Amino acid sequence: MVNGLKPGLFSVDCTKSPARDNTTFVLSHDRPEATLDVKLSVYDFAGRVLWTHTESGMSANNYYYVDWDLTSNGGQRLASGVYLFRASITSGGSEESTRAGKIVILAQ
Repeated sequence: MVNGLKPGLFSVDCTKSPARDNTTFVLSHDRPEATLDVKLSVYDFAGRVLWTHTESGMSANNYYYVDWDLTSNGGQRLASGVYLFRASITSGGSEESTRAGKIVILAQ
């Protein structure tokens, strides 16, 4: 791995969609055993950020996992509907790689 080289973020999937009480974002990347800076944001269709999560960590394989309890930054559970998410990763001061998708949330 070349320091500063943009990491490959191949896909971002949710373990549950539609989701009722939680989901896990699964980020497929090309940086096993490297420290990753990960950012995930969930938006409504008006473009408002409802939830943002950042963390740094290392995955032993080509997958990085982030759990989400379907609540907003303020702690309220999101209403049933379709939401957009955006995930990004960087590694070693690299350029950011991003992917986006949709998640469906159903009432509990």
